[in-house]
Amino acid sequence: MDSLWNIVTRSQGFSAQEDDPPRQQTTQHSKMDVATQAFKNADSYDSARKGYPINSAKLFLSKLQETPKQFNGNNNKDRTILELGAGTGQFSKVLVEATKETDFTVVSSEPLESMGKVFRKSLPNVELICCSGDKIPLPDSSIDAVVAANTLHYLANVESFTEIARVLKPGGILAFVCNYVDIQKVPWAQAIYDLSAKFYSRVGIKLSFDENGITNDWEKMALNTGFYQKVQKDFFFHSDNITEEETVRMFMSYGAFYHCDETEREDVRSTCENILKENYSGAGKTMTEIPMRCSLYWMEKK
Repeated sequence: MDSLWNIVTRSQGFSAQEDDPPRQQTTQHSKMDVATQAFKNADSYDSARKGYPINSAKLFLSKLQETPKQFNGNNNKDRTILELGAGTGQFSKVLVEATKETDFTVVSSEPLESMGKVFRKSLPNVELICCSGDKIPLPDSSIDAVVAANTLHYLANVESFTEIARVLKPGGILAFVCNYVDIQKVPWAQAIYDLSAKFYSRVGIKLSFDENGITNDWEKMALNTGFYQKVQKDFFFHSDNITEEETVRMFMSYGAFYHCDETEREDVRSTCENILKENYSGAGKTMTEIPMRCSLYWMEKK
């Protein structure tokens, strides 16, 4: 298969110059502006996150194999998975590993230069293109499956759902991997996720959780475009090895907590520290791991 990069003009790569003029701050941030502000320190973000279990990618691949229209048969060679919002490549690593013995080609994409630089250092052999979910520089019906990990809140808009449908082949799959703390097992995490929802709402991003996962209206929005079949769901539980201090760093790396002033951010940090202390060190317990729920949502293009 020819490299998808050959389809994309060089001008669409990571080409920002140091002397580019800064973005003007406005009261109505675009989601790209929001992400740029939140993740400008990509190395710090990357070190604060624990990554994804290999089973998150394997679960996604298993659903592709269960979709007969597009993925079963004798003519499915050189199939392409496009990953949107790859960030620093944490899910990309397990996706590439899981597809090693398959006929899938993984192409990742990331709109932010800061994230793309870290991605290329850690995954130099994985093709990376620069694009956002609402402007994908690929031909119509050219992609077999699209997947995005922990970026649903940035892609949950009519423009992105429509653009993704354009590049997907008929019968192709759009999937979202959502890997977050399991609120059922550690109810204290609900308060922190409620805080993240509060600060995201300031910039027009909806992201809220309960014990069953993400709870906004993205499903209805996607189906109302008329491009997709019903949303299907699966999940599994796992745990990450982590200390109290590392857990605070993980929560503080959430994009939501960059959309507040320094005083508010320090208040959020104190809240996280106090919640963890109350449930662990202050209660005579040592935190060594955190339970996680990895959910997969997927839908087939009509």
